[in-house]
Amino acid sequence: MSERSPAKHTRIGTEPFGPVGHLIADARRALQYSLADTARAINKAARETEGVRNPTCSASTVRKWIHDGVIPQPASQRSISVALHIPREHLDAAIDEQRPRSIQQVAPSSETSYDPDDMKRRQFMERALVMLGGASTADLNSDLPIRLLRALTRPSTVDPETANYLDRRVSECWQTWSAQILPSAAFLPFVQDDLHRISTLLEGSLPTGIRNQLTATAGGFAMLAGVLLWDMRSYGDSRQYLRLATTASLVSNRPTLGAVAHGWMSFAWSYDAESRETLTEALLSVKAAQSFPSVSSRVRLWLAAVEAEIHAKLGDHRACLDALHRAEGSALLDSTSGQEEYWTHYDVALLAGYKGSCYLRLSKPHEAQTALTEALKLSSPQRRRVLPNLFADLGRAYAMDGHIEEACEAGSKALESAGSRSVAHLRRLDILMDDLEPWKDAAGVRSLRERLIATRERR
Repeated sequence: MSERSPAKHTRIGTEPFGPVGHLIADARRALQYSLADTARAINKAARETEGVRNPTCSASTVRKWIHDGVIPQPASQRSISVALHIPREHLDAAIDEQRPRSIQQVAPSSETSYDPDDMKRRQFMERALVMLGGASTADLNSDLPIRLLRALTRPSTVDPETANYLDRRVSECWQTWSAQILPSAAFLPFVQDDLHRISTLLEGSLPTGIRNQLTATAGGFAMLAGVLLWDMRSYGDSRQYLRLATTASLVSNRPTLGAVAHGWMSFAWSYDAESRETLTEALLSVKAAQSFPSVSSRVRLWLAAVEAEIHAKLGDHRACLDALHRAEGSALLDSTSGQEEYWTHYDVALLAGYKGSCYLRLSKPHEAQTALTEALKLSSPQRRRVLPNLFADLGRAYAMDGHIEEACEAGSKALESAGSRSVAHLRRLDILMDDLEPWKDAAGVRSLRERLIATRERR
C-alpha cells in the first residue's frame, strides 16, 4: 500500500527535510525499505547491538526524522547507523549541520517581546527540546522529560515558600537514595511525581531568581531519576533524564549540577555495554563535565577518579595512572556539603576504592587488594551505596589471584551489604560469579551462587 502524502498546508512534505532527513531517505531508498521496513530494521539493530528489549521505533518516528526535521536521540542514532549502513561520522555531521535549522522551526515568534536573559533561556531549552524530539521511554512516564522541557520554556508563577520546599524536598530524596531505603523501581515514581509538580508550577509569571531556583531543583530531580534508572539498568532512559539535568544546570547557571550529571552520564554509558564505543562515549561525558567552570574541587577530583576507571577499562595504563594522580587532593580532607556527599559519595575511602577498581582492570590483583582493603577500613558501615561494590571488587581481586575462599567471603559480605534493593549491586556480584566460574563446584562458590539466586527471588 502506498504511503499517503500529508496535506499541503502542513510543513511536512514528501521531500526530506534537512541533512538528516536526506541521509536517512537516501539510505532507505538504497535498501528499498518502506517506512515500516526501516522501523523494523532499526528496532532489530536496537535489540541486537544495544540490548534494548522493547524498542519503540515506528514508521511515524521514521517519518518525523525524514520529513519533519526531528533529530533522532543518541541511542537511536547508533541503531540507525547499523540498520541503514550509514557511517556514524556521516550521521553525526548531518546532525550537527541540521540542528540549527531544527531550532529555527520551533523558535518563538519575533513579534513576542522577551528580555535578553529570558530569550537566551528559551533558545537553549528549545535546542534541548529538539534534541529529545520523538523520544520514547519504556515502562515509565515517557513524556515527562519533554513535558518538563516545554514547561521550562514558558513563563510561570510560584511563591518563594513553594520553591524553598521543593529545594528541601530534592535534598531529602537524594538522602533517601543514598541510604538505600527503597528499591529504585519503587522510589522512581515518587521522583517523577515531583518532576510533574515542578512542570505544573512552571506555568505562570515568575521572578528570574525563583525561576532559576526551580529550574535547578528540577535538574536535581531529573538527575536523581537518571541515577535510579541507571541502578535499574535502564541505561537509555537514564541518559535521557541526565541530559535534562545538564540542560537545567546550564539554564539555571548551576555548573556543579551539570558536571555531576555528566559524570553520572559516563556511568550510564560505561555500564550499558563495556565496548570501546560506549567507553569512548563515557570518556566524552567526563570531558564535558570537566569543561564546566566554577565547579567545586571535590567534584573535580571525583571526575578525575571516574576518568581513571574508564581509562583502566580501555586498557590505557598511563592515562589511568595520570587521572588517579589528579583524583587526589587536600579537598578530600575537608568536610563535605550534603549535596556533594549524596551526589558523588567521594572521599578518601572512595578514592581508594577507585584505585582498587582501576588496578583490578589493569590486572594488578595485589595492588587492587591493598587499595580495596584500605577503602573498606576507611568506609563507614552506613555507606550502603559504596560498600557492596568495594566488597565485590575485592572478591574479584582475590579470584584473580586464585584465593577462592577469600573471594567467596568478600562476595558474601557484598551480598549482605547490598541486600536486594539495587540491581546495579547485584550485577556487580554477577561479574564476580563469572570470575569464579572455573571453581563453580567448590562449596563456597556454590553457596554464594545459591544465596545470590535466593536474593533475586525476594525482589
